[in-house]
Amino acid sequence: MRATSQGATSAVFRDSSGRLLTGFAAKITTASPLIAESEAIRTALIAAKNLELQQIIIESDNLLLIQAIKSKSTIGEVDSILQDIHHLAAEIPHCEFTWTPREGNLVADLVAGLAVANILRPNWSSDPPRQVMEALRSELLWR
Repeated sequence: MRATSQGATSAVFRDSSGRLLTGFAAKITTASPLIAESEAIRTALIAAKNLELQQIIIESDNLLLIQAIKSKSTIGEVDSILQDIHHLAAEIPHCEFTWTPREGNLVADLVAGLAVANILRPNWSSDPPRQVMEALRSELLWR
């Protein structure tokens, strides 16, 4: 039996200028960080589809996962989630996936951490916490 741990998935939607549009975070129980990251990407694609976004770039700091998505290869542990990701991505006219180092992924990581700590309100993106706004500014400078 695999060990599980508590974590969170999050996604932050920004426009081409880096301004916050919306976002989500959810606590999860998962068997691995790879599963958690895969779930976050799948959920972000579902949200993008529901928002009827036509052009998106999904960034992740998990290089193995991004490589698998781009090459349409499999990773046994997350194979069914990868299949969902490929199907959902095909339904968005301009959907790209890119690896971003952790320093470029601070906001999503912070949002997930705040969710785990029960600090994040359900509607956090309409009135983001100070820490999130600071991380957004920091990421803009990093890019």
